[in-house]
Amino acid sequence: GDQGYMDVTVMTNSDSTDTYRIRRSYIAFDLAEITEEHEITYAHVRIRSRGFNGSPTPKLQIFQGTWDYTLAISDFDSFTGVSLIDSPYTWAGSESNMSMVLNQAGRDYLNNNRGKIVYICIREYDHDVLDSPPSGPDFDSSGQFYGTGQGADDTYDPQMYINYTTPA
Repeated sequence: GDQGYMDVTVMTNSDSTDTYRIRRSYIAFDLAEITEEHEITYAHVRIRSRGFNGSPTPKLQIFQGTWDYTLAISDFDSFTGVSLIDSPYTWAGSESNMSMVLNQAGRDYLNNNRGKIVYICIREYDHDVLDSPPSGPDFDSSGQFYGTGQGADDTYDPQMYINYTTPA
């Protein structure tokens, strides 16, 4: 099957050290099968790494998305300021499964949206989240990308794993 990539990067443009390109990933997960009677007790988001550039090793942070299902360029800042994981996740290296465990705020977000679609935004931590510019022209200070759509089983697609209680 076709293979795609999503990425989270911060880099300078080649002609200027004060112009930056920031890429963020926005992902939607359908919780239609989890009803109001269920209580989510654990969840993690898994992405499959494909590679990264830069030094130091990039870190990721997950936030609640605030856009609707029709994501547009104007939704670039459509996320909340509360992280859904306890601390930035350090990139695991190429061809690795990276599992980011949701914290209490993340579980609350899921529990408040049982039966609906939930949205997350993944951002690069050291420069995008901390608002600290990279240095030097052509310097890809922190770029990582991860796969989507690897064959029929979609093993490279971002996934959310959830544990929940079943009603009696």
